[in-house]
Amino acid sequence: MSAYSFYPLLTLTLLFITITLLQLWFNHCYRYWYRRKIPYLQPTMFLGNLKPLLLLRTSFGDYFRSLYAEPSFQSAPFFGFYILHSPALLIRDPQLIEQLLIKEFNNFPNRYEAADLQVDPMGALTLPLAKYAIWRKSRRELSKLFTSGHIKHKFYPKLLTIAKQLEEYITRKLTQEDQQLLVDSGLATVIEVKEMCALYTTDVTATLLYTTDTAGLKNDGCEMRTQCENLFKPSLRKIVDFFAIFFLPTAVRMLKSKVFTQQYSQYLRRLVEQRIKAGDQHRDSGDLIDLLLKMQQSLDDTTLNDWLRHTDFIAAQVGIFLLAGFETSSSLIALILYELAKQPKIQTKLKAELAACFCKSSSCDISYKKVLQLPYLHMIVTEGLRLYPTAPFINRECLPNGQEQTLWYEERSKCLCIPKDVPAYVSILGIHRDPKYWPNPQLFDPQRFAPENLPSIQPMTYLPFGAGPHGCIGSRLGILQVKLGLIFILRSYRVEVCEQTLTKIQFDSKRFMLEANGRLYLKFVKEE
Repeated sequence: MSAYSFYPLLTLTLLFITITLLQLWFNHCYRYWYRRKIPYLQPTMFLGNLKPLLLLRTSFGDYFRSLYAEPSFQSAPFFGFYILHSPALLIRDPQLIEQLLIKEFNNFPNRYEAADLQVDPMGALTLPLAKYAIWRKSRRELSKLFTSGHIKHKFYPKLLTIAKQLEEYITRKLTQEDQQLLVDSGLATVIEVKEMCALYTTDVTATLLYTTDTAGLKNDGCEMRTQCENLFKPSLRKIVDFFAIFFLPTAVRMLKSKVFTQQYSQYLRRLVEQRIKAGDQHRDSGDLIDLLLKMQQSLDDTTLNDWLRHTDFIAAQVGIFLLAGFETSSSLIALILYELAKQPKIQTKLKAELAACFCKSSSCDISYKKVLQLPYLHMIVTEGLRLYPTAPFINRECLPNGQEQTLWYEERSKCLCIPKDVPAYVSILGIHRDPKYWPNPQLFDPQRFAPENLPSIQPMTYLPFGAGPHGCIGSRLGILQVKLGLIFILRSYRVEVCEQTLTKIQFDSKRFMLEANGRLYLKFVKEE
């Protein structure tokens, strides 16, 4: 046999052996749940069960909702699936979810997703991604920002001012001749509500947490809004980084994956530097940066505190609170407005409640106490959070270097053993739209949360902000800014669908949070 024919044959043989070994290895990996006698979703070779996500065919929330709704597992309290070749669990039973998130928190203190402290300290130090030791200290300090007293006395007056600017934004659009529409009851205008709401919540976040006036509503845009929007623009590198952080955290160091882009990171550092330089001007402002600066000054010398004193620690919290603060609330306001436009009777009832409490022309009578005491508004926001939860899915992992943990269910007659290094996921969007707990779940129906119906809601089937110690730290402030936004819009305007309005909400597959895919236009009609 000549050398010319030998080497191609050798190459083909080696290739065949490699493919065979890979196939045998994947077959072994994909029998993990079979060996443990746990029901599981049949995987696709190499991709596991992530094919729809990898091909960007579905959003993160829709993906986990589709797992939850798998017909074969409708009566199963849990089942296994595969992230590429790695095993994972989806928990469906409310009792198991309660143990995972609350009762057994000490055994499941961390989220599975992670950034690497060496490669990406800014991402790894953010509150959602920080591991327990750093998270615990950070959370304890940051909680001071979101007490009811701090929100009422420090944040609420500023929040009123920005909500008034939201109303003025709509008025300005209405007075622009090229945007005016004549309707039977007067003037109207069509507005893309996703951008409007994003400007509102960006201004709120900047003013309350960073004492920075971005004036996004006044100027139809601002640098902070642009920076956030650029961060979410898809690219191959961002997709790889995002996927590694959320599904392959052991690979983030090798891939050098980072939560924030270089441009966004530089913007955050500049924002913090400018705020610190202002110094005495914002001393005791009660904002996020002021709180973190004081925390850093009080730290003693320990290895853990060295990370909390890291130059990027404050910028990390600024960056993640900016995204969490504007993205979730802005999307929720826009989607609630969409639902109200489709159901005029619900909107009319809400507007009647607002008219009975507030004067259209004044902000002075919109007190903190009054806003919290509006029952129908609260029902509407609560239902909005059921249909469009801020976190569509969550997960937990066992303590590092620990043993497998046992969760009990069905009155402790059955148990689930969760191995270490295996993430356990909960589909909040899935459980929120399960007809077993929520009849006609796709319908926006605030009456589900009427006082007389609350006792019938099964515990742990309503989790818009998660649950337990890892629950959303800013939920109280988030709900307040949503309520005020709706009050200042609906006390003077009626929202209606128009020719450009989406007929059905589909979630953007390139976003982590739930956001409508495409522009969301609604008609705003001025009411005297």
